[in-house]
Amino acid sequence: MSGIRFQIFSTRLANQDRCLARVVQKDNYDQRGLIDRMVEMGTSVSRGDVESVLGLFQKAVERICGEGSTASLDGFVRFAPAIGGTFESEGDGYLKGRNSVYVNASVSSVFNSRFGLLTEVEKVSATFKTPRVFSVEDLASETTNEKVTPANIVSLGGVGLKFDTEKPAEYLRFVNIDDPSQFVAVTRFQKQTDKEIVFLMPAVTFARGYFEPANAMNTSRVRSDKSPPVEVAA
Repeated sequence: MSGIRFQIFSTRLANQDRCLARVVQKDNYDQRGLIDRMVEMGTSVSRGDVESVLGLFQKAVERICGEGSTASLDGFVRFAPAIGGTFESEGDGYLKGRNSVYVNASVSSVFNSRFGLLTEVEKVSATFKTPRVFSVEDLASETTNEKVTPANIVSLGGVGLKFDTEKPAEYLRFVNIDDPSQFVAVTRFQKQTDKEIVFLMPAVTFARGYFEPANAMNTSRVRSDKSPPVEVAA
């Protein structure tokens, strides 16, 4: 197994300059690619059987979590239902549009410990400029990389974030994680520097999303990045 390559960037987080690591993604395996890797490892189970089991697994987790229960693969991952958004009082109820229901997945500490022992890492130098978003801070909820509150201040931390607002190809958007064709542009800023962008979160009609900055960075090609996904608070 080849190792993980990473780069180190300086950014501003919680009003402090910090150096953080970011993994250089090698590939992205969709379900077909994942099954190919499983088959290559050697198994008597047919490809069709693997596809069927994965389909049943997804449906079973959906039903179990939909009943209010959790589902676990021992030593690997745990799935749990969650409800997002805020409520006006303890007597308030669930309201579609304001609140949302979804499933969280958390990787087992046992798996992560084994992964850390077996995986090699290698630092590499950045070969090209690109914007990077490391943190999404929501001042209303005082959270980082968890949620954003419409009509309240949000701060993005990273590198290469400042862009030319006069160029249509350069932008900052909040994109629906479930339907990337849906997005809202952020056009007004309280602060815009290379390491931080501060603005009022616009109103959106979806429950979860990510910020997407696009910046040519004084080159001939526009580059973009995705922030950690966050929930939209009521």
